[in-house]
Amino acid sequence: MSPQLMNPEQLLQRYEEGRLTATGLILTVLSLSGKQRLTRLLQALPEDIREQLKVFVDNYRPRMRVFRGPRPKIQAVRFVRAWFDHADGLAPALRKRDLGRRGT
Repeated sequence: MSPQLMNPEQLLQRYEEGRLTATGLILTVLSLSGKQRLTRLLQALPEDIREQLKVFVDNYRPRMRVFRGPRPKIQAVRFVRAWFDHADGLAPALRKRDLGRRGT
């Protein structure tokens, strides 16, 4: 089955079974379309893959060559960058709120 037709759970299963490498999963994520689909997959990714994905999109340039995997769609790269920026911006606020709750 084509990765374009798989749901996030199926993609993660392929990774967990060793049928996709971490890099292959990252490239597959970045080749997908649809904000809802990307959001679902980003939320489901293991933390280590999410960290690798963040490094990849931070360093990705459209003219970069990609070997042995689908070429990232610039719209997906931009969306993932924005998703991480938003998530990073929420993290301090969430920690402060959690700390406030612990003190009560």
